[in-house]
Amino acid sequence: MHTHAASLSVNSSVTCARAAASGVLAALRQLGASAIQLNRIFATGLKRSKVGKCQVTGMPAQWESDLIMGTNNRSAVATMVERTSRFVILAKLDAPTADAALEAMTRELSRMAPALLKTMTHDQGSEMARHAELTARTGMKIYFADPHSPWQRGSNENTNGLLRQYLPKGTDLSLVSQGRLDEIADLLNTRPRQTLGWKFPVEVLTDHLQLLATNRLNMIN
Repeated sequence: MHTHAASLSVNSSVTCARAAASGVLAALRQLGASAIQLNRIFATGLKRSKVGKCQVTGMPAQWESDLIMGTNNRSAVATMVERTSRFVILAKLDAPTADAALEAMTRELSRMAPALLKTMTHDQGSEMARHAELTARTGMKIYFADPHSPWQRGSNENTNGLLRQYLPKGTDLSLVSQGRLDEIADLLNTRPRQTLGWKFPVEVLTDHLQLLATNRLNMIN
């Protein structure tokens, strides 16, 4: 009886936390104008490594990306993961091409606060052939992992594995709407992660934004 009650209490807490986190997700996407002021602070948390990617230094805004492919490689979804928080963005591509990747990634990244978009490390896929235009549109510097070095994008690789719980290999991704991809991303962003001390990715990202906002106020005062 007590075990059942405890289980209900835990489930209720998780449900409440997910509801609160969903509200935060919506708020994060509305931060664009004010978050521009935080760009200078974010920039101080970045440094370049020898392999041409950014190392985590405790500040969000450093992303890893890839495509997951659908049936017969005829459909695709772009997966983008912020390294520090493991926050996920998914973008539906009209086709597995560089043109489609540019449009889809621009569309979904533009929903985030500009201060959260500093760098992105992608694999060597041809879908990033228009990376210079992605930089021009989003302000993100694009880096490429070394060939056959998935550990240089470890957060993204791990997330792609989790995504297969919702989008199994062989799925026709052309039939999956952007709305459904947003739902899947929200599930992952409100999922407790051991590597984050069992916090939600959205919780970690929000903590960073609150800290930066506090630092900003202290600098002004």
